[in-house]
Amino acid sequence: MIELLQKYPKAAKLVKEYYTEQLMKGLKEDLPEEFKAHVREIGVDDEKITKLIEVNPHLLFYFFDTQFIFVNINPSFTSGFNWFEFNINNEEVNNPQHFDRRIDCELEAVKEAFELLEKKL
Repeated sequence: MIELLQKYPKAAKLVKEYYTEQLMKGLKEDLPEEFKAHVREIGVDDEKITKLIEVNPHLLFYFFDTQFIFVNINPSFTSGFNWFEFNINNEEVNNPQHFDRRIDCELEAVKEAFELLEKKL
């Protein structure tokens, strides 16, 4: 995942800002402003963002919504449960795949969304 941040630097910059702001929302309001300013200044590094994405890629879907990139994860139930697949903005993706695990599908969707956002910027 760290390669994703390096490959798409404009998108990565926005994601870092998003995670920094999310972190700021979680800080107590009574903390000194100097501390909050320091946290904003240092932000969230690539390793931490990579870990956050790997552990819970779905969290980035909220960020992508703000960029008008809407990720949908769809389970297939043709004969019981078969697989997960995704689309972005209700359009078929370049390389459609089926995934046994939702998290694998979400990770692949995040990669596609990063690419779309980078092109958009």
